[in-house]
Amino acid sequence: MEIPYEDIVLHGYFYRAAGEGPRPAVVMHNGFDGAAEELHFSGALGGQERGYHVLTFDGPGQPAAIHRDGAAFRPDWENVVGPVLDFLTQDPGVDPARTALLGVSLGGYLAPRAAAYEPRLAAVVALDGVFDAVSALTAHLPLPHEEAVRRAAAEHGEELDRLIADARARSPILRWAFDHGRYVTRTSNDREFLAEYARYSFEDGSAGKITCPVLVCEATDDRFCSTAEESDPRRLYRHLAAPKTLLSFTEEEGGDAHCHPGALRLAVARIFDWLDETIRPVARHAERSAAAPVCGRRSRARAAAHANPPHIIPGGRDRPKTKEAPWPSAQNARTPCATEKPSWLPPTPFSRPAAAPTACRWTTSPRPRVWVRAPSSAASATAPA
Repeated sequence: MEIPYEDIVLHGYFYRAAGEGPRPAVVMHNGFDGAAEELHFSGALGGQERGYHVLTFDGPGQPAAIHRDGAAFRPDWENVVGPVLDFLTQDPGVDPARTALLGVSLGGYLAPRAAAYEPRLAAVVALDGVFDAVSALTAHLPLPHEEAVRRAAAEHGEELDRLIADARARSPILRWAFDHGRYVTRTSNDREFLAEYARYSFEDGSAGKITCPVLVCEATDDRFCSTAEESDPRRLYRHLAAPKTLLSFTEEEGGDAHCHPGALRLAVARIFDWLDETIRPVARHAERSAAAPVCGRRSRARAAAHANPPHIIPGGRDRPKTKEAPWPSAQNARTPCATEKPSWLPPTPFSRPAAAPTACRWTTSPRPRVWVRAPSSAASATAPA
C-alpha cells in the first residue's frame, strides 16, 4: 500500500481478513530500527487469521521512509497515525469504530503517544511499553538522567561529548544506537541526537490524556527498558488514566527479552485475546464463523484477564506461586491443529506430525532434511572438481 503523508507516501501492507461486512482493524508499526516486513510474523498474519484487517506501515524515520524519502523520526506520532487512519477508514470493509493501534519496540512510545491525541482509536497496544526512550541511553553514562538530558540540550558540552565517546568505546550496542539514531533523526552529532531523543518521553503528562483501553506489554529481562527501580513499561502503566492492562512475559515462557523474540506466537495469541475482549466483544462470534476456520478454544489467557479486576495479567513478578501457571506455555498456545496446515508453510513431509494430537497445541517438528541426489558414476567422472 502507498499511504499519502504530507508530500510523500508511506509504504506498507494490507492483510484483508476473510468474510463479508465491516470488520475490526489493527494498524501496526515498528520502532527505532524495525521494518514493516518484520511484522508479518509479529502479529499481522495472526491478526488476519483471527478475523482482523491489519495494516502495517513504515512511518517517518523507519526503513522505507528514511531510505526512500529521507523522512526523519518525529515524536508527535499522532500526525503520522492520523493520515494512516484517514487512508484505512476509506475501505468499506473496515469498521472505523473498532480500529486499534499496535507499536513494537520504540513503537511502545509512539503508539500510546498517538493515542493520546487521536480520538478515533478504539484501543492501543504497546509492545513493549516505553515511558522515556532516552533513558535506555543515559543509563550507560556516569551522570544522573536529568543531568545528562540537561547537558545534551546545552549549546556546548565538551565533557558530555567525552563521556558519550567513552561509553561508545565500551559498548557496541551503544555505538550502534548513536550511529543509527543520528541517521534516523537527521542530527549531526551524538549530543544533538541525545537531546532530540529526550523528546520521546511521557514526562509531559500526555500519557494521562489517553482515553481508549491500553495494553502495556513487558519483558521481565529487557536490557533496554528495565531499571533496578521500575521498568519503563510499568512507569507507563502507572501514569495511564484510561482502562489499562499490564502483560508480563517471563523467562520460563521464552519471552523475557526485548519484544519477546523467543515467544512471538505466544505474544500474538495473548495480544489478540485482549483485543477480542476489548474492541469486538459482541460481533466476534459471527465474524469468526464467516472467516476462514481457525482451530482453538477460548484460551486461559482470556479467563485470567476476566478474573483480575485491576486488569494486571499475571506474569513475572505478579505470577501466583502455583504448580500450574495461569497462562498456556509457548508449547500450547492457540494455533491451528495438526490437520489444518497454515497456508504459508512449505509443503514438506515434516510440516505436520504423523499423528494428530488430542488438543490444539504447538508441536516441535523435526528439523527439515535436505536430500541431495548423488551424481551417477558417469556424471561424477566427467564433472569438474
